[in-house]
Amino acid sequence: MKVPTLQPVVNLGLSHLRDKLRVAKESEAYLDVLLRDTLASKQTPEDRRTTFYGPVYGSSKNAIKVYTDGSCYDNGLATARAGARVYFGQGSPFNASVRVTGQQTNQRGELLAILYALSTVPPDRALEIYSDSEYSIRSIFYWAPGHAEKGWRCANADLLRDIVSWIKFRSGTVDLRWVKAHAGNLHNEGADLAAK
Repeated sequence: MKVPTLQPVVNLGLSHLRDKLRVAKESEAYLDVLLRDTLASKQTPEDRRTTFYGPVYGSSKNAIKVYTDGSCYDNGLATARAGARVYFGQGSPFNASVRVTGQQTNQRGELLAILYALSTVPPDRALEIYSDSEYSIRSIFYWAPGHAEKGWRCANADLLRDIVSWIKFRSGTVDLRWVKAHAGNLHNEGADLAAK
């Protein structure tokens, strides 16, 4: 029986082992790729909204303007009564006041008014919704993607889900703008008075 001879290792340097085993080079490259992908996946709030709601097609020219407001008497008490109002302009047949269902809060009133506006205007028309509710605007355009990812475990989830569905359904642009409350804006004042 012939005994095999052992070949001596000539180069035991670290670079030789890296080349031979390709461990360090590959793991460095893999980490670089992970870092690049992680940095690239960091979305701006605007990118996140576009991913969530879809791209915007069309123009907001000739948009239908509507002012929305919600109110609640005895907010936070057992006797609370909430309402919502959409105001398209003086004498418009689309102006409406509606009673809030479910929990009676001003925030539900604000969201219900926006939902009503979204469902009233034809989906192919551009729509500008004016609201004095920072809560509503932030809930719809900033927090909704996170709430959706977490299964809508948030306040007013029923209304927010419906609002998101209507925005996604619409082919016309939706622009939600904040307006200062009780600052002399006649349209906002009209919506406010009728919501009470």
